[in-house]
Amino acid sequence: DMAIPDEEREDVLNTTSFELLEMTQEQTEVTQEGWQMFLDCYESMDAAGEALHDAIIDAAPTLTTLFTMPRAVSAMRFREGLHQIINSLAEPDDVKNLVDILGFKHLNLELTVARVEVIRDAILELMGNEMGPSLTPQMAMGVLEVLNYVGGALIYIRSHYAERVKILNQSWEEANCEREKKKEKQKDAQERAKAEAEELKKLKESLSQDALAEEEAHEARMLKHRQQKEQDVPRTFFDMFCFNAAVMDLLQPWMYEVLDCFDIIVLNAGNTFRLQEECDILTLKMAKVHKNPNLSDFKAVMLASLRSLIPKGWSAQHEAAWTWLWEHVESLLQAQIGRISQRERLLANFFASLDDESRISVTWALYAKFFELVPAGQEYFKQSASRLAMIANRVLEMSLDLFKYPYRIVDEISALGLRHVGYNVPIEYFGPFVSACIETLQGKLAVAEGIAESFAWSVGIISRMLVRTIKEGSTIVMKAINQNDKELLRSALSCAPRGARAEWVLTISVGTQSISPLLWAVESGTWKAAELIIEDLLTTRADREQYYYGLDDLFERHPDFVEILATKATSLLKPLFDGMIWRSHLAHDGLRRGNYYIKHLVADSKGNFPDAMENLVSLQNPQIALHPLIMRLSDVIWTGVVRSRFLRNNAWLLFTLLLFLISHGMLHGEDSASRSTIFVCRMLIYVFAMPVLIHGRVRHIRQAIRDRELVQLGCIPVPQRYVDNWREPAAVLLVLALLISLCLEPIFYCANHSSGSFDGAGLFTDLCPEAKDREVYNLMSMVVIAVYMVLLMDLATLSRHMAAYVLVALNVLPELFLLLISIGFLILMFATCIAVSSNDVASFQTSPMAILRLFQFSINTKGDTELMAIAESPLLCVAIGTFVALTSLGSFSIFVAQLTCAHHEIYANMVGFAGLRRMQIEVDSLQYLKPKTWKAFVEGLRLDEALEFGEGDIGLAGGIQLMESAYLYPQHRESIQRFGGSTSPQMPWPRDRGQETTEDERLEIAMRKFQKAVAVVAKKTLKSSCLGSNLSGLSFGSRKGNSSASKNGSEELDTKSESSTKSEA
Repeated sequence: DMAIPDEEREDVLNTTSFELLEMTQEQTEVTQEGWQMFLDCYESMDAAGEALHDAIIDAAPTLTTLFTMPRAVSAMRFREGLHQIINSLAEPDDVKNLVDILGFKHLNLELTVARVEVIRDAILELMGNEMGPSLTPQMAMGVLEVLNYVGGALIYIRSHYAERVKILNQSWEEANCEREKKKEKQKDAQERAKAEAEELKKLKESLSQDALAEEEAHEARMLKHRQQKEQDVPRTFFDMFCFNAAVMDLLQPWMYEVLDCFDIIVLNAGNTFRLQEECDILTLKMAKVHKNPNLSDFKAVMLASLRSLIPKGWSAQHEAAWTWLWEHVESLLQAQIGRISQRERLLANFFASLDDESRISVTWALYAKFFELVPAGQEYFKQSASRLAMIANRVLEMSLDLFKYPYRIVDEISALGLRHVGYNVPIEYFGPFVSACIETLQGKLAVAEGIAESFAWSVGIISRMLVRTIKEGSTIVMKAINQNDKELLRSALSCAPRGARAEWVLTISVGTQSISPLLWAVESGTWKAAELIIEDLLTTRADREQYYYGLDDLFERHPDFVEILATKATSLLKPLFDGMIWRSHLAHDGLRRGNYYIKHLVADSKGNFPDAMENLVSLQNPQIALHPLIMRLSDVIWTGVVRSRFLRNNAWLLFTLLLFLISHGMLHGEDSASRSTIFVCRMLIYVFAMPVLIHGRVRHIRQAIRDRELVQLGCIPVPQRYVDNWREPAAVLLVLALLISLCLEPIFYCANHSSGSFDGAGLFTDLCPEAKDREVYNLMSMVVIAVYMVLLMDLATLSRHMAAYVLVALNVLPELFLLLISIGFLILMFATCIAVSSNDVASFQTSPMAILRLFQFSINTKGDTELMAIAESPLLCVAIGTFVALTSLGSFSIFVAQLTCAHHEIYANMVGFAGLRRMQIEVDSLQYLKPKTWKAFVEGLRLDEALEFGEGDIGLAGGIQLMESAYLYPQHRESIQRFGGSTSPQMPWPRDRGQETTEDERLEIAMRKFQKAVAVVAKKTLKSSCLGSNLSGLSFGSRKGNSSASKNGSEELDTKSESSTKSEA
């Protein structure tokens, strides 16, 4: 009989001591196997945690007060804590450390023997209900022993250390009460100084000179006295410690290192594991400034400073508590402080002696040992062999760098741990990995004992820091992101306080390092989760006091978020831009309010134009350019600052083109007036227009060199914009053509020969026989006019539809090219066939003549002189008739059909490409805009003024408001989620499933619930009717009659579960 009598209950639930939990290897394995089987009964670890949480609350609803966190968070932490303890049963020291940490974390909870028994019995009852006959008595006894050990330890720790740790926390908070107020005081002082300056200014206007001088002297004396008073009186522990240490002549450089982390030490006074880690790191830092510090000096100054900061509340209990804390810290520091330099020297000499071959052998031996210890770890090391070798070498290097550069390496380890949060690596694998490193070093290289101990100490610190960082950073939001499950992510966010909801998805901080869950979701490819986060951030929620909208938080955390999405997740740009638009669901007089929150796309934190539009242009996605937000943004910038500059530049280009046309095409130099006009126009082009073009090209080249935006074309480096924008090479071609025209200008050659006997002789003539290379000059003139016309096509940008038409015309040119190829092939084929045949028609007897004649036939320019001769040759008639039929009915008809289809396909995107072209012009123009002009434009938008959501409803700032046609973007319901009830920022938002999930998602959720319910019903029908018979003789140390009550309760629970499950199904 395995029953435990009631009189032995206190021996089972040990509340009088806290020793190691000793279990046999067999009992440990059975307990761990039973716990894993219980977890496997649920579809996920989180579901198991929620089941444990619900079972405890159902057993005793009064225990709800013990769970202060939201249900999802409490369930996750409860399950993780119990899971980690059971998995560490093979190492009693680790179990005690974990329980010790757990006890100090729960010092504020009122745990009693009765409450522990209720929790313990609820857990075992749940395991029995879920596992059925699979739960053996040995498994149940193992879990029972673990739960009794944990419960008794928590009660013991609370009864012995709770008061002491409470005194430390309260007195530390009181000693640093001024620390948080320091920034507020500085702001108040600045505002007070401004107010005093204004008052003094008014006083100067009303007082006489003597009274003014006296008043100024008085003000100066009072200000100096106030500043000295504020500076001389220490108000924080740091300031008071430095003051007292200087007075006592005990201030040493190593004390600053202790002060930097003393806040963490005090706040983790009850966390032995964390305190040990912090003290080990502190010894590394102290060893860099002092080899053998006198630690007792810090205690004397510390107590003196605390007595000064807490004069009224200081008591003997405070003295004892702070003495106990420092003695504990001093013992931890003293154990390691003298060994740091020796360890560093041993590791440095050892790694210096390793050659490449030894490092490679250590690398593969390390992974082989680790996979032997943890076979499942192979699923997490999927990288290439070179990558794995780099990781192993980095581990060896960090073990030495931790001694050399403790400040930098500590930050790097924190950042590395936060990255592993996203990798979803189980923290249980870090211990075996460290063991594999140490055993490999000892076995493969047979290192000395001192080297192995030094390496183990260093790697152990790194492992503990990584595990702590991962545990602190593994929030329910990150876990939902790793699973890429929208429903889990919604459940996680529903627990967030409304005032910190944005912070939950944008920042996870551990120490000095932080990671963004949203950025991790984007970079890791979990785009479903990233899309939900963006939608949640940009959903406007409101209570009676204020609106909550996460756009400012998003761009404050990630100012380059548009660039990130444009390069890594373009599909998320649409949800982002959709969330930056609000439209009213109410229409008045056929118009609807629309708020476009473009503040962060117009100006960054410094007031400059951000790179968002340039990134969107480089993306070359016409659908993004057609988004309403981007179109409004482009229109605002275009009409505000770019259009006038664009028209001015193109007006000058058009003017120079008119000058060129007048001087080369309209006037011919018959008389002296026309020749003078030609000369003046050409000089204006050469003296004014051409230098402007040259200056623009030189400026672009200089900027490209400065920004290092050069690409190689063959062996010639050219600016990147010359490759991206065809207008730049066209402008270069125009400059070259004008330079050649200047060199070949006939007026210059005829300057000394203007009085000859030729037509057009006279001053400024260009018709003299001495003018050379007239053909080249005329060719350059044609090139200049053609390039001018091409560049002036940019004027189509003034209208999106006109620009789209131009782009459509340019994009159907490939179809015309294909038509010409097909007709050319037909002409060549029929011409050669006709030429080799015997015919009497002269124009078809040779291939070149036949090609020319068939070309005339294809463009309907044939003559009628040879038609009778062609008609006399039947073979020639058939050939020419077939050719005409194929060209007119075949090629041209196919061309028209292709052109029609291509137009329908192209035009949909050409409007977007026209918008992209306008955006490109805006980006190029703003690069040379004066900062003063841009600042005035941004201020004119008044983006800091709040926009209305309705009449009298003052909403959010950061955008522009437009009155749009009510039929343009119909809205069927209010997009702002409004909630009543409490308006506290600490309260989470009520969850509205109807608004948060789509119809498809609700259907998917219902199907999952149905499948789960069917699986539960099937499992319960397979259970034995004698459920719990294996546990009939097992008593959990409860009061008399508890076994029968538990049995009846189990039966009732089965019946209730079956009925509820069938009802749910």
